[in-house]
Amino acid sequence: VVIEGQDDLSGRYTVGPDGNITMPLAGKIAVAGQPNSALAGVISDAYRAGYLVDPKVSVEVQSK
Repeated sequence: VVIEGQDDLSGRYTVGPDGNITMPLAGKIAVAGQPNSALAGVISDAYRAGYLVDPKVSVEVQSK
C-alpha cells in the first residue's frame, strides 16, 4: 500500500484470518472479498474519514 506523501502509513500489510488489514491511524480495514481494483478506494475512504483530506492510495496485491 502506498499513500502519496505519507511514508509512515505506506508499507506491506497482511490480510488476517478475519479478512482485515490493520493500518496506522485507520485501524482495521475490511479488504477480503474486495476486487483488487477497489482496494485503493476502500483504504482511501478509511483515511478520508477523519485523518487525511484527499489521500492518494495505490495498492499492489503480492499474493492471494
